[in-house]
Amino acid sequence: MISRPNRLERLAIILLFVGLPAGAWADSLFNVAEPDTSNWSSKRIQMHEMHRERDVGDVFGVLRVPQRNIEARVYDDTSPLSLEKGVAWVASNSAPGEPGNVVIAGHRDSYFRNLEGLPVGSSLELVLDGDTRRYQVSSIEIVDALDVSPLDQTEVDILTLVTCYPFYYKGYAPDRYIIRADRIE
Repeated sequence: MISRPNRLERLAIILLFVGLPAGAWADSLFNVAEPDTSNWSSKRIQMHEMHRERDVGDVFGVLRVPQRNIEARVYDDTSPLSLEKGVAWVASNSAPGEPGNVVIAGHRDSYFRNLEGLPVGSSLELVLDGDTRRYQVSSIEIVDALDVSPLDQTEVDILTLVTCYPFYYKGYAPDRYIIRADRIE
């Protein structure tokens, strides 16, 4: 049996015929601006440029942290390519748009660099298929890299952002920076 393309696939096919570049349809669909790379590591800037036009897995939506000027596409896997082009949903947790603990990971030296020092109470947005889910940061903690408890499922809707820590550490970072945000109506 032949499966029908989903909404994003149909849109990509239509836009392909009108001549938009490969990544342009996702940028326009999710209104994602080119990231400010001024404080990214040189390695991440180089990787971002190198992979700019490569196709990646499905885009769930957009993560926005308005107070820190962060806007990134959320990909459906944590592959190295997805993490070079945006941030990624950790598949062992609730999917974006589902109840529970939605976990999104990103590199500390690219899209998530500006999370350092984000105050408790800050707003986060997760835009999914035209629906904007709003969250408020309730806690920030630093845990050992081997501590997977931030990935635990929850009864309430929360958004967990995970990145390596310290932010400017050279090499494999020993800790993880965890931001928890409660969904607000």
